[in-house]
Amino acid sequence: MRVAANIHTKKRIPGAKMTIKAIAAAIRRRRAILTQWSEIGLDNWSEWHTRYVLIDPIIRALGWDTGSPAECRVEWSRPSGQRKVDYALFGNADLDDIAAGNVAPTIIIESKRVKTELTVEIIDRQLSRYANCQPRMYRGVTVLTNGRQWLLYDMSKQVRFGRKLSAIADITKGRRLDTAQELHRWLNRENWR
Repeated sequence: MRVAANIHTKKRIPGAKMTIKAIAAAIRRRRAILTQWSEIGLDNWSEWHTRYVLIDPIIRALGWDTGSPAECRVEWSRPSGQRKVDYALFGNADLDDIAAGNVAPTIIIESKRVKTELTVEIIDRQLSRYANCQPRMYRGVTVLTNGRQWLLYDMSKQVRFGRKLSAIADITKGRRLDTAQELHRWLNRENWR
């Protein structure tokens, strides 16, 4: 798997300014939705609503085509055949290799309902198992998100899972541009070509 040299640096990416603006715009719209949900009591919606309304638009703003099976697999069955991963994003893989299980995703995203607190229990019980399904094969980024907070784990680090946490992006706090830059740094599609 090829990763652009700038994935873990602050180096500017040509054409990134527009992408970061698109991510910031998606974050602005998600903030408005979260405020509305909270005001009218819809913040208890299911995981599916969280994915469709909060997570999918951010993934698309990051440049991923959620409608392309060569880039995005929803409810992806891991090669081990155990539980499914909510999203598997493939940066530069052949569709036949993906279908045959010959390549690992570059990014794995596990989603939770918007009201779910992202606890160590969830991380240990579920996320670490998903990310470590084939440790020699998978060296990308693993994400746990409830649509509000995005916990980003760098699987290329040779440390225990908890120490792989490399960034936390919260779309409800701080400057939208800072959050957009952090998400762009780790998850932008162009970084994984």
